This record gives sequence, C-alpha cells and structure tokens, in this order.
Amino acid sequence: MNSKHLLSVFCTLLVAMNGMTQPIPPGGPPFIITEIMYNPPEAGIDSLEFIELQNPSLTNARNLAGYAFVAGVEYAFPAGIIVQPREYVIIAIDSVAFENTFGIPAFQWTSGALNNNGETLLLENNLHDVIDSVVFDNTSPWPTEADGNGASLVLCVDSLENSGPENWTAAITNTGIVVGSTAILANPGAACSVGNSITEIRYDELVAFPNPNGGIFSLKLPKTWNTQNSILRIYDLSGKMVFTQQLYGQEKMTINLMGDLHSGTYLLSLTNKKNVLQQRFVIVE
Repeated sequence: MNSKHLLSVFCTLLVAMNGMTQPIPPGGPPFIITEIMYNPPEAGIDSLEFIELQNPSLTNARNLAGYAFVAGVEYAFPAGIIVQPREYVIIAIDSVAFENTFGIPAFQWTSGALNNNGETLLLENNLHDVIDSVVFDNTSPWPTEADGNGASLVLCVDSLENSGPENWTAAITNTGIVVGSTAILANPGAACSVGNSITEIRYDELVAFPNPNGGIFSLKLPKTWNTQNSILRIYDLSGKMVFTQQLYGQEKMTINLMGDLHSGTYLLSLTNKKNVLQQRFVIVE
C-alpha cells in the first residue's frame, strides 16, 4: 500500500462542505485523476491538453474549493465548486479551445503544459496534503497510443490504483472529432470503456429518435447488441450523470424525460460487459 492510500486510510481529511466541515470516509482519496490528454495530435502548440478529475463517491457530494495541482501544471480551484457523486471536473490548457472542440465546460489551468515525455501530476487538498498523484510516461508499459496518436490516457475503474501504468489504458471512444487526419479518442466528462475488454462501437449504431426531441424519444439498438445486464446512462455536458436505467433484453425502448431535464445537449451511454454504445441527443422546449 502506498503513502497516498495510507494517508486516506489512517487520517481524517476535513473539507469545507456547504459552510461546514465533514470527514472524508476512509478507503480512497476524495478526488482522483481519471483522464489525461497530454499529447493531442496537433501541429505546433497543443491547445487540447486536459486533465479530468472525478468524485468517486457513490453517495457524497464533495467540495473542491482550495484543492490545487502543484506539479505538472498549476491551478487552484476557486470557492463554490461542489462536485456531485460520480461527477467529473475538467481542467485544460486552453478552456476556450477545449469547450469549442468537445462542447464541455472546463477550467483553465494557470500555468504549465503537460510534458509529451511524461511527468508527475500532484493534486493537493486545502490542507496541502497530497490527495492524488500520477507519474505518467509516453513509453511502455504506459499506452503509447496516447503519445500524439489521438488517444487520451484513461483510468476506467476508479477503485483501482492510478499512480502506475497497470490500470491505465488508451481511450477507445471515438469522439467524432478529427484533428488533421487523426481521430480524437477520449471520454472527457464521462465514464469510459474498460481498455482491452471493450469492442468499440460507432456513435451511429445507437439511434435516438426523434432527435432533437421534447424529452420523449425512442432508442433503437443494433441487432447484435446483447442487452443482458446492459445499463443506460445519460450525462449532461458537465459530465454529471442525470439518468440511469438497467435494461433487460429490450431491442427498442421509449425514454420519457419530460419535466426531468432542461433543454440542451446530452450524451447517451449504453454499456454491457464487453461493449459500449454512445450517442448525443438534444432536448428542445
């Protein structure tokens, strides 16, 4: 067990939460680094570098105020950032370029750039304790697909140790974004597919219709999709999961979100043990 986990198991970390302090439960850090795009396939200056954080708790919202990246890049999170259970937060080298490309909000770090040869990322809490650290590299056993070949590094199982390469993989989800002639494979603000066990399926194989819609729409799955133990999740553009439903054998289904979600763009993600389907859809009033 490394010092990071010893710290989280044997120490009580106090954070400000809605004006009060509350202990962080032992067993893991309150925030974890789950995705790194350190060398996007851009010519010249890399404007699409980003780091993703997640609140791994299933039940507890957590306050990110005062947390800071102090190695690799520098950025201190401002007050008022409450991260809901399983929600993601993105920081980027260029928040405008990131949002224009991915359609997802991001904070912009203050200084630094991610080293294409790898480096150490350190996240501290508001008491200056190291909460999470990743020492990534661009050579094996780290996935080399992330070194300028279009993929980000992703930690798909957030309960696993993230400081070394064994639990990281190259992203396989095609965002539909092409830079130069290279497709961007990444999952910013959303759950990812589990590395080598996943067969990528294109966005257009999950059909939501009508699209746009008023909150009621149907889903059509490919005939080859195994719906046994499938889970449908819907995320907003901040990466927050706003809907989830277990599926049992359906090939077609109707989803009614009227009154539950505001107008806007959302991401559908349908997963089973070996595959993932994703599709964006729009709700209009």
